[in-house]
Amino acid sequence: MQYAIYCWKIKALSSYLTPWQSDTIYGHIFWAISLLEGEEELKKIIREFEEKNPPFIVSNGFTENSYPLLQKESIERNFTLECQKKFKKSMVDTVRTLKKIHKISFVSLDDFNVLRGKMKNSDFIQEKLWLQVEQEEKKKQKKRELESITYHNVINRTSGSTKDNALFTQKEYTSSENLCIFIKLREDFPIDRINKYLHWIEETGYGKKISTGKGQISRVSFEKFEGFQKIENANAFVVLSNYIPEEGDYEREEHLEVLTKIPKLASDYTKNTVPFKKTFSCFTPGSLFYGQKREIVGKVLKDIHVDKNIIQVGIPFTLEVELPCQK
Repeated sequence: MQYAIYCWKIKALSSYLTPWQSDTIYGHIFWAISLLEGEEELKKIIREFEEKNPPFIVSNGFTENSYPLLQKESIERNFTLECQKKFKKSMVDTVRTLKKIHKISFVSLDDFNVLRGKMKNSDFIQEKLWLQVEQEEKKKQKKRELESITYHNVINRTSGSTKDNALFTQKEYTSSENLCIFIKLREDFPIDRINKYLHWIEETGYGKKISTGKGQISRVSFEKFEGFQKIENANAFVVLSNYIPEEGDYEREEHLEVLTKIPKLASDYTKNTVPFKKTFSCFTPGSLFYGQKREIVGKVLKDIHVDKNIIQVGIPFTLEVELPCQK
């Protein structure tokens, strides 16, 4: 079955407490299906995910024109000396610049596509990132996403007063730039339906504490996206979502970004049940795997909650990559 790629571009109207991760976005879409089309339609959709024929596949949310910097190969030990000679710097300055380069996690779409092709990381550092870091030394890079720690009092529900020594911290995110979520839409699935689900999320809000004004968003656009170039000699794939692998998905792991989560159910669902799912681990965007890319990898994780109807979707948005050579 063929899929077309769309970009759901949104703007944050308020701060938000829940990161834009694919499994959480799936949860919001499933909740929309349940409310707008009924439980039977939701069961049908989930069954298609379980049968590896999902009607849609979503990515995590990314700041506009910001994509994971792929780590395609290990940098050789003599690379520092090579850079020192090439750029005619002292060893101290060379090491300092390379340390700053190694802190870079995201690149533009053009650079992302270049790295998905034949380009090696070592060449990319010398041809692109070195100059970028030197330019940033002269002009501070605009910080795209701010993370703040907010302190709250824990309220004693019996007395209505605050408890002694009961402050807790909470991560709160703000974004001054647009966020992009990429969606692969199966060719036989009506675009009007996914559009309806996204409108519901826009109207309702995203993540925790929406009743207090958190997670408010507005749509910038929802349209076909053709920015990901086709890689002719692909022998690997990168994920742009949270990914729970299934045996046989790939031949070997090239670079891993790992996250352990204790996901929480939507507040409307927690009234008569345990609010948290079981702990699980997944690979996150930028994780790279050697092996011929298939359209569908990953799996639906079951037995994640005492309620057996509750699941966790670990089917990721993938793109093909060409690695320099086999190890």
